Amino acid sequence: MKMKKLFTLVFAIFACSVIYVNGQITDSFFDHVNYRGAFGATDWTSGWANWDPQNTPYGNSTINVSGDINTNTTWNSSNVYLLNGFVYVKNGVTLTIEQGTVIRGDKWNIK
Repeated sequence: MKMKKLFTLVFAIFACSVIYVNGQITDSFFDHVNYRGAFGATDWTSGWANWDPQNTPYGNSTINVSGDINTNTTWNSSNVYLLNGFVYVKNGVTLTIEQGTVIRGDKWNIK
């Protein structure tokens, strides 16, 4: 039993030394980059995510949405939708959201 644990430990050390040597990843599967995390020189979320919504002027909501969505519905970009609480799209129902549509959420505490 001790031999099996020793072999596992030696193998793990060997595997780590092959992949990570002198602070560099040596496995060709990984890309070498000069940044940490998912965001590099170009932000791949640009155009569809807003990381500062509190300071973005979206205008007032034109349609308030609450409860369940029970019928096939399309939300278009000429409206600003405000979700009041949890909003669920029921099973078998399609919610289509046009590109550029602004959807906001109200502030309330989940307990």
